[in-house]
Formats: sequence, structure tokens, C-alpha cells
Amino acid sequence: MMYSNFIFRSWSSQILLSALTSSIILFSAATGNAGCAALVDRSVSTQENVLIKGRITDQVGNAISGALIKIKNTSNVSKSDVAGVFELNDVPLKSVIIISHPKFSGEEFKISKPKPYYRIVLKRKTN
Repeated sequence: MMYSNFIFRSWSSQILLSALTSSIILFSAATGNAGCAALVDRSVSTQENVLIKGRITDQVGNAISGALIKIKNTSNVSKSDVAGVFELNDVPLKSVIIISHPKFSGEEFKISKPKPYYRIVLKRKTN
């Protein structure tokens, strides 16, 4: 009796899985490839994005204003204010942040896990 109950459950699970797969295929066929793309895009967009805050200074501790803070390979950019403070919104984890300023050497770092505050020290370029 237990064996026949197991066979019935397995068989009914296969039917349910088959029906679910057929529904997805029918949905995809009815909506075209856009339906499939929408399903894929939703899973990709669930990646966690964070807010990056910090201050950029020189080696002595003086604030560096006007430094550009950018997510590599994107157009998401911020600029440090007169106190060297910056915020960069919607930063995906595992992205690379690029800090640049005409008078200072650039800096890159990877966001592996979010920190509450970043303190970035740039070195002055030597001419």
C-alpha cells in the first residue's frame, strides 16, 4: 500500500510539473520572446544595490572637492563636495568604484560587502 501511494504521488507530481512547464511555454508563445525576457530580467534585477557614502582627502587629511566617483562601465557618477563628502546611490554589490581627480592619482576599489562609510585617501600627482 505504501509503495502504490508513493507511485501515485510521483506520478501526480510529474503531471503537475508537466502542466506548469506547458503553461510557461504557452505564456511565452502567446507573448512572444518578450515574456521570457521579462521573466529573466526580473531575476537579474533582484541583485542587491547599496548606497555608498564617504569622504575623500589627501594624505594630510585635507578635503578633496570635485573628485568624481563612478561605477566602472556605467554612467552612474557622483562628485565630492567642498568637504570631500560624497554619496553614490544604487551601487550593485561586486561592482568596481573609480575615484578620479585631475590633481590626484586615481583609485579603484571593489564593493564586496557594504560598509557604512568609506574614507578614501588620494595621493597628489607629481609633475
